[in-house]
Amino acid sequence: MIIQRFTLSLPNADRGDAVLGDSRERGGVAVDERSHVRRRAVIAGALWTAPVILIGAPAPAEAASTSVQPAQLVFNTLNTTGTSSNDAGKPTALATQVQVLNTYYASYPSVSATVQKLTVVVRFPSTQVTAAAPTNVSGTGWAFTKVASSGGNRNLTFTWTGSIDPGDATAMLSFTVALRNTTAGDRTLTATASATNATDANGSATYTVN
Repeated sequence: MIIQRFTLSLPNADRGDAVLGDSRERGGVAVDERSHVRRRAVIAGALWTAPVILIGAPAPAEAASTSVQPAQLVFNTLNTTGTSSNDAGKPTALATQVQVLNTYYASYPSVSATVQKLTVVVRFPSTQVTAAAPTNVSGTGWAFTKVASSGGNRNLTFTWTGSIDPGDATAMLSFTVALRNTTAGDRTLTATASATNATDANGSATYTVN
């Protein structure tokens, strides 16, 4: 706010300004008329107030609204290991674990979204696992939905329902798939996690049969 003041200049006898009269008697006492005039002028000046002009400062710019950006999914856990060994000590199945993280990020005024439902597709080479549905499926919010074959892979689809804010992760998904054979070599899976309001997460895991 800007305050602008005006100054009133009054006559000053000492500087040679015009002063009315000289002196006269009042009740038998001599009165200096010049002093009387100056005093009246000062009183009159005190009663007169210079105008003050108030200029309003511009209002601050309206704060930018917060925008929600797509969530960024990553695999917090993705691994597979041999289990259910046969008499020869070879694994006959793979136990797999999956956990998806909603990555926290913020770049004001943007924030990342909360995820309430996502889908995970885990792919095993058809030459390595059987066509049977997975067993021992567990994990809060997780459900197995289907198994299908495509592109030489056995695709297992799982869905998760809940709510994960940025920086939080789903519960751990665990399941087991039967191996087609126990031949020595790598058993590699690939996986994709997706949600309607998020960027996909992609990953892979390998277990080596000795």
